[in-house]
Amino acid sequence: MNAPRSYTYGSIFPLSEARPDVPLRLVRSTCGRGLAAHLAAMGLRPGAILTVIRASGRGPMIIGLGDNRMALGRGMAHRVFVAPADGNEASARRASEK
Repeated sequence: MNAPRSYTYGSIFPLSEARPDVPLRLVRSTCGRGLAAHLAAMGLRPGAILTVIRASGRGPMIIGLGDNRMALGRGMAHRVFVAPADGNEASARRASEK
C-alpha cells in the first residue's frame, strides 16, 4: 500500500486524508454531475462545515455535518477536497497528517 500523499498546494486536501475531530470546510469536489448532485443532496456543498467522526481501518468514513452523521465511501471521500474551517495553515498540516 502506498504512503499517504503530502498535499502541499495550500491548505486544501482530500477528505480521505483528514483526521478525526478537526472542523473542515468543503472547498470543492472533483466528480461528475451525478455524484455532485448526490453529495449536494446529502448537504455536502462548497462552504459546508463538517467533521470526520471515524476514519480508521477499512470501510467508509463516518462524517458529521451539523447534527447529522453519514457514511462516505473512501473513493467518494477522495474526490471531496476540504480545508480547515478556521483557514489556518497549521491546522491544515495537523488535519492531513496520519
